[in-house]
Amino acid sequence: MKAADISTSGIGGDSRIVVSNGNIMLSPLRVVPLCIASSQHAVLLPKLRTIVNENQRPQASHIAVENIIQSDEFFIHSKDVPGFEPSHEEGKFIDLVKQEPRTIYEVATITGIHPYSFNVRRLEELGIIQRIGLTPTDILHASGEYVEYDAEASKAAVAIQAAALEMTPSHFCAEVKTAVINKIARELINKLLYEETGKTAYCEVTGDLITKSITHKAGVDYSMRMMLHKPIIGIGAPVAAYLPRVAEQLHTRLLLPEHSEVGNAVGAIMGSIIESAEVLIRPKPGVSAMENPPCILHSDTEKREFDSVEEAVDYARIYVTNLARKKALEAGADEIDMRVDRDDKIGHLGKSWGTGIMLETRVIATAIGKPRFFFEARR
Repeated sequence: MKAADISTSGIGGDSRIVVSNGNIMLSPLRVVPLCIASSQHAVLLPKLRTIVNENQRPQASHIAVENIIQSDEFFIHSKDVPGFEPSHEEGKFIDLVKQEPRTIYEVATITGIHPYSFNVRRLEELGIIQRIGLTPTDILHASGEYVEYDAEASKAAVAIQAAALEMTPSHFCAEVKTAVINKIARELINKLLYEETGKTAYCEVTGDLITKSITHKAGVDYSMRMMLHKPIIGIGAPVAAYLPRVAEQLHTRLLLPEHSEVGNAVGAIMGSIIESAEVLIRPKPGVSAMENPPCILHSDTEKREFDSVEEAVDYARIYVTNLARKKALEAGADEIDMRVDRDDKIGHLGKSWGTGIMLETRVIATAIGKPRFFFEARR
C-alpha cells in the first residue's frame, strides 16, 4: 500500500510572530491573524490604532517566548470546559474576554491584577480562550501581497512592532518574510538530511553549514551553497510570497500546480490532526520474574518508581492522555478523540518459567481531532 511520507513544522500563515528585546521570532503557537479577527470584531481596529500612539511598554528579559506579553495581542473566549474550576485571576480574565477581545494589559488595568499573574497559556491549552496576534498572514496583508481580510488591522500591528524595533513598516515586513523563508528552507534541508542519512542529531558545525547554505552569507574563510535534486511543489494561497526565494536559495525548481491556492484548504478539510505520547515501563533489575514486579517508568520529563506494574500503568494512562491531548490542542485540533494502548513484551524461557518474564511495557495515547478553523462562525 502506498502512503505519503509527511513531516510537519511549526510555521504557517497563523504562526505567532513575537518581537522581544530587539529580535523577531517565529513561534509554533497558532493564533488568529489580526486581519481575520478584525473582520469579525469591529472593536479591534480602533484599539490597535490607540496602541500605535501609546508608548511601548518595557518587556521582561530572559523570559520564555510563550510567556512574552505583546501589546497587539488580544484574547477572546472560545468555549466552556465542563469541570474546570478557574482561579480568581483566571475567572476575572475569562469574564472580561467574554465581553469583547481584550489585551492582557486591558484586563490588568480593569482588574488591578499584574499582567504576569494571568496564566493565559493554561487557558489556551484547555481551549477556553483563543489568542489573536500578528502572523505571516498579517505581514502579507500589510505589504499588499495578499489581501482578503482587514488589511488596516495588519498595518496597525506592523506599525506597533516596527516602532519597537525602530524600523519602518516596510523594513519590518521584509525582515519577517526573510525569517519565514529561512525557516521553510531550514525545515526542507532538515527533512532531506534525514532522508539521506537517517539521522537527526546535528552539531553546531552542521548548524553553521545549514545557516550559510540558506542565507548565502559568507563566513571569514568559506561560504556554502546547496543544490536540491528535487523540485519544490507549492500549495496554498500565499506560497508565491515565500517559495520562489526558498527555491532560489536552494538552487532548485519551484512548481505551482493549477489551483494550488486552494490545495491547503482542501487538505485541511479532508485531514485530521494526530498527536501521540508514549512512556516506557521496565521492571527493576532482578525482579522481572515476578508476576507484577516493582518497576521504573521512563518518560520525556521524568523517571519514576512504582511498587507494581499495574500501578505504573494506571499513572501512565493519565500522563500520556494529558500529554497527547495537550499536543493536539497546540496543533489546532478540536473535538478530540483519545485512544490509549498498552503493549507488553514478555520473554518466554520455557515451561519451567511459567507465563514468562516481563521485559517492558509501553503505554501509548493517540489524540485525533479535526483542524479548528478560525473563520468558522461561533456558536
